[in-house]
Amino acid sequence: MKRVALYARVSTTKQTDTSIETQLKTMREYCARKGWVVVDEFAEKESGGKVDRPEFKKMIANALAGKYDVILVEKFDRFFRDDIEDRRITRLLESKGVYVISALEGIDPT
Repeated sequence: MKRVALYARVSTTKQTDTSIETQLKTMREYCARKGWVVVDEFAEKESGGKVDRPEFKKMIANALAGKYDVILVEKFDRFFRDDIEDRRITRLLESKGVYVISALEGIDPT
C-alpha cells in the first residue's frame, strides 16, 4: 500500500476552478480508488515559480526522509512551474523512491 502526501496549490485568490479544496477532493478520491493511504496534506497559496514555499519545503523534506512513496498533485503544474527546478527536485525524489503523480493527467512515472 502506497503512502501518499497530497499537495494543492493556488497562486492567486481568483483561482476558483482549481481551488485548494477542489484539488484535495480530487486527490482523496483518486487515492481511495487506488487503495492508497493519505499520510499528509499540504496546501499553499504561492506561485509555482517560487522555490521557497514553506509547505512545499516541508513536504519535500518529509519525502526525502522516507515518509511517503508518492506525492500526489491534481495536475503537474501545481507542483512546479519552473522546468529546471521541477526536474531537479523530481530526480532527487525519484532517487529516494518517491514519485510525483498527477491525479488528472494519467501519467504514472513508476
